[in-house]
Amino acid sequence: MMTGFIDDEFHPDAEYDNARTATHECIQRIFCKEPLEWMHYFSKELRFNDYFPVTRDDLKNKINRFKDTYDEIELEEVNVDSTKLSDWSCVVKGAYAARLNVQRKQTVRKGSWEVQFVLDEQFDDWSIKNVQIQGIIV
Repeated sequence: MMTGFIDDEFHPDAEYDNARTATHECIQRIFCKEPLEWMHYFSKELRFNDYFPVTRDDLKNKINRFKDTYDEIELEEVNVDSTKLSDWSCVVKGAYAARLNVQRKQTVRKGSWEVQFVLDEQFDDWSIKNVQIQGIIV
């Protein structure tokens, strides 16, 4: 008989997990044509660019209006430049490049992004509290 365990269950890597969540569940979800629906990783109230406070539903509506402006949205590049972890927060910073098409006119947007997580003590889980994306207007 052989037993095994998953190391991350006993020794989670918050820096890696939050960097992955920031890119896959936030930035990539914003820069695709599919409507934003699933908001599991987001706090109930957060900051988005110049908007505060924003609820999950407010954010979903703002992002989906942004998506509706374009016929096609393609994220060409997303990079994580740094991750800074403290006891109760984690800030992930990076850069992106996206191709946006509307009525056969193509625009390339490039800029930096930052996603801040806070640790929820009650559930011992990280949630997105602040999203800053340079170059998009919603």
